[in-house]
Amino acid sequence: KLEAIGFLWDVHNATWEEQYLNLVAFKKQTSPDPDQQHCNVPRDYPANQALGNWANTQRTQYRFLQEGKKSSMTIERIRKLEAIGFLWDVHNATWEEQYLNLVAF
Repeated sequence: KLEAIGFLWDVHNATWEEQYLNLVAFKKQTSPDPDQQHCNVPRDYPANQALGNWANTQRTQYRFLQEGKKSSMTIERIRKLEAIGFLWDVHNATWEEQYLNLVAF
C-alpha cells in the first residue's frame, strides 16, 4: 500500500538516481555535439551546487572502494557512470588533454 502512494523505502538510492539523471542532463547541455559532451561538473557549479558536490562525492566513494575502505559505491553505479563517460580522475584527464594539445601544437 505504501508503494502505491509513492513511499520510498531506500531514500539514499532514490537520491543517487535523481542526481544521476541530473548528471545525464548536465552532459547533454555541455555541447550540441555528442563527441564534445562531458560529465565534468564543477564542484561549485552555480546552476546546481548539489550536483557538483554529488559528482565529487562519487569520485571520493570510488577511491574509497579502490582502497578497500567503507564506500557507498557499487559495481552497478560504476557501470552506470562509466557508460555515460564519467571520469574518476578529472585532474589527470585534464592534464592528459592539455598534454595532447601541446603535442599537436
